[in-house]
Amino acid sequence: MAAATATSNIAVTHRTPQQERLELRRSLSVPNAVRQNRLATKAYLRAAEKGDVKSMRSLAIEAGAELGGIRARNIFGAEPSHILDSSGHLTQYEHKAVKHEFTELPLVINAVESVKALPSRASKSLSKTMSDSDTGSRVTSKWIGSDDTNKTPLQAKMGGTTGRLAKTENNLTRMAATLGAPDHVMHAAKSQPQLLYEHARHSEKSLPALARSLKNEELAVKAVHASPLLLRVDPVKIKRILPALISICGSAAEASYIVAKNPALLDMESPAQLRTALQVVSASISNLKDALWMCSQTTAPPTITVVARQFCRQDVVGEYFRIEGGQFDERPVWCKPATAMAHLGSAAKDVYIVYCDKGVIGGSPSEPCWTFTTNYDRSMKTSEGCDPAVLGWASSDLQSPDQVAEGRWHFPAEAKKDEVPGKWPADAYVDALDGGRERPTWLYSVPSTKLRKSFNMVKESIGLVWTQAGAAASTGPRLLGSITKGDHIHSGSSTTFTDMGGFLNVNGFNYVQLPATLPDDSPPIVLHAWEPVQVLILYRAAPPEPEKEEVEVEEPPAPKAKAKAKAKVEEEEPVEETPPEPGHILTLQEAAFERLPESMPILLPKLSDDPELEPDIFCRNFPRGWFEIPVPLGAGGVPPLVFFRQQVFGMTKSGVPCQVVKPKAQDPMYMPSKAGPKVEGEVPEPAEGEEPAGEKTLTLFSPGELGYKGFLLFRGREEDNRCEESETQLRVECADKLKVAVAWLHMPPEVEPQEGEEEAAAESSQPGSRADSKAAKLAAPPVPDWVHRDGWKEMEVRLPMVVVKPSGEHVPSVHVYGKTLEPGESLSIPGSGSEFLPFFLFKQVGPPRTDPVRSLLMREAALLTVPDNIALLITSMRAHLGDDLAREVFVAGASQIEPIGTGIMSKSTGSGADGGPRAIWPKLCQQGTASDIKAWVFEHKLDTLAAQIKNNTIAARQILTAVGGHNAEVTVPEIEDRCKALVEVLSAPSSEKTGFAGPRFGIAARTDVLLRQPFLITTDSKAFRTALEVLSRYLPLDRAAAELRKKLVLLMQPEELTHLFEMIRAKYSDEFVSLRLVERTQGEWIRWPDMVGKHDHEVLKWLGRVGVEERELACTNRLRSFGAAPHGAAAIAAATGTLPEIPPLLEE
Repeated sequence: MAAATATSNIAVTHRTPQQERLELRRSLSVPNAVRQNRLATKAYLRAAEKGDVKSMRSLAIEAGAELGGIRARNIFGAEPSHILDSSGHLTQYEHKAVKHEFTELPLVINAVESVKALPSRASKSLSKTMSDSDTGSRVTSKWIGSDDTNKTPLQAKMGGTTGRLAKTENNLTRMAATLGAPDHVMHAAKSQPQLLYEHARHSEKSLPALARSLKNEELAVKAVHASPLLLRVDPVKIKRILPALISICGSAAEASYIVAKNPALLDMESPAQLRTALQVVSASISNLKDALWMCSQTTAPPTITVVARQFCRQDVVGEYFRIEGGQFDERPVWCKPATAMAHLGSAAKDVYIVYCDKGVIGGSPSEPCWTFTTNYDRSMKTSEGCDPAVLGWASSDLQSPDQVAEGRWHFPAEAKKDEVPGKWPADAYVDALDGGRERPTWLYSVPSTKLRKSFNMVKESIGLVWTQAGAAASTGPRLLGSITKGDHIHSGSSTTFTDMGGFLNVNGFNYVQLPATLPDDSPPIVLHAWEPVQVLILYRAAPPEPEKEEVEVEEPPAPKAKAKAKAKVEEEEPVEETPPEPGHILTLQEAAFERLPESMPILLPKLSDDPELEPDIFCRNFPRGWFEIPVPLGAGGVPPLVFFRQQVFGMTKSGVPCQVVKPKAQDPMYMPSKAGPKVEGEVPEPAEGEEPAGEKTLTLFSPGELGYKGFLLFRGREEDNRCEESETQLRVECADKLKVAVAWLHMPPEVEPQEGEEEAAAESSQPGSRADSKAAKLAAPPVPDWVHRDGWKEMEVRLPMVVVKPSGEHVPSVHVYGKTLEPGESLSIPGSGSEFLPFFLFKQVGPPRTDPVRSLLMREAALLTVPDNIALLITSMRAHLGDDLAREVFVAGASQIEPIGTGIMSKSTGSGADGGPRAIWPKLCQQGTASDIKAWVFEHKLDTLAAQIKNNTIAARQILTAVGGHNAEVTVPEIEDRCKALVEVLSAPSSEKTGFAGPRFGIAARTDVLLRQPFLITTDSKAFRTALEVLSRYLPLDRAAAELRKKLVLLMQPEELTHLFEMIRAKYSDEFVSLRLVERTQGEWIRWPDMVGKHDHEVLKWLGRVGVEERELACTNRLRSFGAAPHGAAAIAAATGTLPEIPPLLEE
């Protein structure tokens, strides 16, 4: 054996047992120095005793340690197998690994020696492969094409190596012979023995195909070393997919790393899927750079494990967790939390693995590197240089530190800690490894349809609007969070967008995709806006009419002179008739939709076929809440195109939403009034030179300083321009931080001017200087009282807003006040009386709000790979939690950043036995199953019920478990409503008439009631109120509530309760029944609760017994009434002379 030859020349010197043990420890720490210590075999035995498989392999292959024989014994004379059997400190897994290593090491040594003896194949073509049967020695192996193809290796024939040993040797040798540098395979086999067992018939074709695609044999061998399954892939798939993967990843090294971690990528049908996925992701978030970053998050390992020699580098050794969304110089960041080094006490700090593209101090500034550092913050994205206080570094420009080769990490030497980092030596035993956590699906391997579906659902869950719950996605409208070129304008339509114009995602536009065919009387679209939105509707133009054939007509004879003059007059005075508005436009105008103002233009999209879109865009702003969008069909019965975006909402006192316009000179200050039906003779014709009535309105002469500073104007109707202070003139809702300004013009109600005064006023009202506006301000009355009371602040403006009256008079603003509106806040502005004419403007003053969808996907990119889980979660949450709570949970989970080290989804729900934190919904969708999602939704339902019973989670779990657990047919709004109804019904006030006062129905009583009868939580609250209403007809309110508390099932049987009392009323009067139910404490009457829900036959029997009881009571009373003195009828008649009324035998 080669190992025996290598160790036979080792000189033996006498050492004491203490010296020998000391050198053994040193040899384990420094395997490279084993040859000098001449203790390779003993170090091998010590490594086997410790379970260090890596050291065993290194000592046996590189240092020549003997695997057996007389020298392969420890100081106690134990052989390797006996040493392993006596190592009780090893785990079962470690024991099995060492035992397997004893069997596998001879195969590895023999195969490595065979490869080492191969000549260089640099001059050979990589397309040639070795034969399955080789008659030559390992050195003189032949290539395919030789006539001798049916013989076994020479050493196997001669008995030198037989059976499995010959097969593994031949597999590795043939694989190595396909490369120009066989050493790569030899070194890979030392740490990946799996290469010995890969069938040579496949590997000798796959490996050269991989090397050619990557254009680097070393990268190909590294990929195979990381994933031997690549040797079983068809070479055709490698050649088809890998070039496209390299172009997307940017380098062959990254492509080989991705393929090694996910060999299933090579099973894709077409490389176009990779490019399509990249285009979809980049179009969804409108940024290619961010799309590439999202991809890198799904390829980077979730955790990194840093290893080193025992008791060395304790500050960097350990498990590092990837910071979700954290990046520095376009690379992910990993962190080892200080809690992992709790034994250091207050000295423990978070340690980060951070990439730096500038190089460390003392090194080359153009050489990027990975570093260990304690100085990092989430807000840091890039830096001008590397951190000078790094703990260690390794030169590499790869995407993750686990791709850095072992021994490339540099740390300060013990004797020279003051050296700059660039001079630090490399530590041969520090390595950054993949932590082994399960990785998400690579983003670009997901079909584009799934990516689009996931993005649309995520955008809807935390976006601007929601559709109705349960609406059919196939037949109803669909919300598209990302609309791009090539998308269909309607579902089922062949027409697509060729250019989105100004309706881009980056501009905040979303799209409502309607079906291609809709009935004429189709209902409006019902949406729920979580923020104020603006809806924009576009229509396709009418198709062009076919050209009529020209028919030649004979010219009539020339008219006479008078006729010519008359025709000339008629030609000079043509009558222009305005064509009526089409029906779909009238429908929109009735719903308060107006044409988009000219001061706020938007470039129209372009379609793939004719006709193009009409130039008019109809828009309307909506506040938060449910709203309806009419969808009248346009020309040719084609549905409209519906877009929406976030917008500030303003509404006047009449309930008409305001237009948001950019103030521009000569623009009208009001929207056109809604025209009513025209009645003949109602409006007189204007005289010659006069303007038609109704067209006189205020126009803007100058927007003033506010307009020049970017303020926008709320434009309402003219009939809402004046309002009393007791009324609300304008209500504003916003989603961003705004500065709202009010500009008051002193315009008291006009008095009809005398003849000649109007012209004089027009001449003297030309726009004056700044002094004129100050004079007008001094002459104007003070602002209304509510201005100072509500915290409005005066704004100093040098240029006032100026409007022009229909008479030509210029009126400047005299007061300008402003108020800041916080995000999500609403503002109600009272009226200003008859002296002032206010105009309202606003401007966004806060920083642009970050897109919550983009922020979420930059942290949780793998969320786009699980559309089915997202759909199940949204459906379950809306069905069980209600829209309000579901939205709250979605928004909170999207903005929540989990602590470092808790990125793996916790199976705990926050209220279980383990008491762990509840997972946020993005993690649940990525890592959970359908049953996990149902359990997670159930826990939120449990929280709501627990809040109703004083946070008694145990009791709440018992109640919901009794009614079906996860399958309980009760929603959160129903739980809240029914608990409220129970309190209302069962805590009726005490009655002064009866003096009965039941126990106070507090939280404890509520818990007891639900534990006694859990199915109350699944019963409609109307049943509770109906049951109380039925009983209150015959019992006082407090007594009725007490009866319901006594027998809770009555709350669930209002119909049966009503039927029972109808049968009782058929025999007795209401007053009689009420008297008996209140007075009786024994007998048949008190058994009425037991009769509820019984068959009519049982009820009739009970009524018979009640009748017998009543007859007995009547007979007793009759006998008492006929008695003598003092109460008998005879005695009373003798005393008064009047016969008293004698009770009948049976009261009716």
